[in-house]
Amino acid sequence: MAITIDQLPYGIPTANKLTLPHIGKFIGWAISRRSNDNDEIPTQYLLDSLKKSEADEKAGRVISFATGKDALDYLDAKIANDKRNR
Repeated sequence: MAITIDQLPYGIPTANKLTLPHIGKFIGWAISRRSNDNDEIPTQYLLDSLKKSEADEKAGRVISFATGKDALDYLDAKIANDKRNR
């Protein structure tokens, strides 16, 4: 399914400001859009996961990155720290 920027629902930022909760919202939107075409219904697990990600975002339990490199650097630092603490 090809999606252009102007098709994104309100509240879904472009890739340079994308966070995990946004990805969850996008997946939910894409599934609902696709399910309208194919009569597919998202599972309860997916719906619960989307609600949890929205709650995490509202509570401030998210980390945003300006670039993909920043996200990878953060993960590398977390992995290195975890290895040091073992």
